Amino acid sequence: MKLSDMQLFRGLEEDDISSLLSCLNSVKRNYKKGEVILSEGSIIENIGIVLSGMAMISCNDIWGNTGILGSVAPGSVFAEVYACIPGQPMLVTVSAVEDT
Repeated sequence: MKLSDMQLFRGLEEDDISSLLSCLNSVKRNYKKGEVILSEGSIIENIGIVLSGMAMISCNDIWGNTGILGSVAPGSVFAEVYACIPGQPMLVTVSAVEDT
C-alpha cells in the first residue's frame, strides 16, 4: 500500500509525506505472524500504521482469558489514543496476525 493512498495522508505528495515522516523520526518495522507489536502495560509515544498484513488488538481479563477487540487492516492506524495521552499504559496488546 502506498502511503499517499491512506486517508491519513490523502492530498499530500509523496515528497511531502517523506519529509513529514522524517521529521517525526518514523521507523519501518516488519513483524512475523504472532509477534507482539505493542504489549499491554507499555507506555508509548508513537502511533502505528499497518502497511501490509494485519494486526489484532486484544486484551486479557482478570482470569487470563484473551479477548479479541478488533483488527487493523492495511492503511489503518493503531495506538493513536495512547500516543496522545502521555504516561497512560496500554490496556491492550497489538499482535501481527499476518506477516507485515
